[in-house]
Amino acid sequence: MRKDLILSKPIYSSFFSCGPDIQTILKTLFVSSRPYSDKLKRLLIINNKDCLKPIDSDTEQVYQKTINSFTLGDLIERGYIRLNSKIARGTHEEIKSYILISLDNFSPDGSGNP
Repeated sequence: MRKDLILSKPIYSSFFSCGPDIQTILKTLFVSSRPYSDKLKRLLIINNKDCLKPIDSDTEQVYQKTINSFTLGDLIERGYIRLNSKIARGTHEEIKSYILISLDNFSPDGSGNP
């Protein structure tokens, strides 16, 4: 599954808008892009090879109930979405999928403001 986000106009953002920009990205990925957001949640939360195409309807219902129980805040709190570049793992932590969001290439805007 591929969803292109090619825009005709470049996006201009500043260091001060990082918080709202991240909120917009997460809202687009996990709230306003159904059914793609459900599939993305399945890939993150359910760590099985049949997460997108379950074998039977009972498994489908269990998977759907599981992803419906996770809110966006839960995904961030439990480490499925990470906003820092360090990927720390505990000694016996379960290996799981995650999305890492990072912002880089900041440069002065030429206005003379610090």
